[in-house]
Amino acid sequence: SPITKSSTKILLRVEGRGYGGGGAHSEQDSVEKLAKSVERIFSLRGRYPKTDSTLPENMRTKSGAPDYQHLWNITVWDRHIQRRRYFKHFAYLPTSRILRRVAPILGVLLPWTLGAICLSRKWISTPLPTSAATLPMTTVSMFSTFVALLLTLRTNQSISRLLEGRLAWGRCVLLTRDTSQLLSTYIYPLNTQNALKAARHLSIFGWLLKCRMRDEPDSDIITSMLNPLDAKYVSRQRKHPVALITRIRQVVALEAKRGNLNPGSHRSLEANLLELNRIYGMCERLRGSPVPPMYSRHTSRLLMFWLFSLPLSLNSTPISAPINLLLVMVAGFVTLGLDEISMQLEQPFRLMPMQQLAGAVMLDVADAFVERPPGLEDEEGEGEEREEP
Repeated sequence: SPITKSSTKILLRVEGRGYGGGGAHSEQDSVEKLAKSVERIFSLRGRYPKTDSTLPENMRTKSGAPDYQHLWNITVWDRHIQRRRYFKHFAYLPTSRILRRVAPILGVLLPWTLGAICLSRKWISTPLPTSAATLPMTTVSMFSTFVALLLTLRTNQSISRLLEGRLAWGRCVLLTRDTSQLLSTYIYPLNTQNALKAARHLSIFGWLLKCRMRDEPDSDIITSMLNPLDAKYVSRQRKHPVALITRIRQVVALEAKRGNLNPGSHRSLEANLLELNRIYGMCERLRGSPVPPMYSRHTSRLLMFWLFSLPLSLNSTPISAPINLLLVMVAGFVTLGLDEISMQLEQPFRLMPMQQLAGAVMLDVADAFVERPPGLEDEEGEGEEREEP
């Protein structure tokens, strides 16, 4: 699956530095052991799989078309904007997950429309008058505006939730990268073990946040990255991502107390950890608080009334029976599809490329420690300490 060019470069550097294998935890941690733990997690969860196995079946794109569950590169963008996309989109229609979702309702609407057409044209023998299968066209026209307004507002609300969730995860990637660089620059040269401890906790923040948002088990990730004592602490907490932040903050407080952190770097680290806490709270809010269900229910009721009134209103016009049936089915697919899309967008963490974003967080953190910069001329003796192993 596509990843960004920068992620590709980082991945190549990491693989070149030996991000592979297992390796048990010992009393003394090292960059090499951190690298092996990273590779172990990738072996468990997949580096960049074509399909995230934790996605629900109805959320997976089966046509091979570009989707939102993966990070895009320029090649995918070119495929997305090509002029042949209109024809391809029609070709993908039989495998469309939106069509699969609305098909049951269209299956009910179809016989209703056929019955209304047959009754209005006296194709079937019934004691009901033909007027029972017709409605004035003004009936549908009167409610069309309300249907369009409700669908538009609901779609806008769902898109705003998706955007908020994606911005939160983008901010998470930025903050974890910046925090890892601060840990690598200010703490690692003075206390290697505490810096690596904080890095291990920080590197799996994205994975544990993903597991929390999708109700996945995360014990394999915790035990693969953390030593038994830290793994036991995190696993026993009610909110695992928050426990990671707490442990990192403990390291930062200790190093500040020892004088290994100047006030500026201490404030920066605390500000980043506070922001990570806010991001977690934002994700919990999006996960636990949907668009008010009464709005969704009211939209569904009005939409059903409008759709089942449409064939009766079309019977009052001079259009032919096949055209009537076609218009009703197309209108049903369009309106029900919009409603279904808004329902899916309302759950941002079932759509976002969280698998790749969690992997990107881990690689960024690891890269800050594996790819340490060479020492500067005015650093006393540190140039030799930072030689590539």
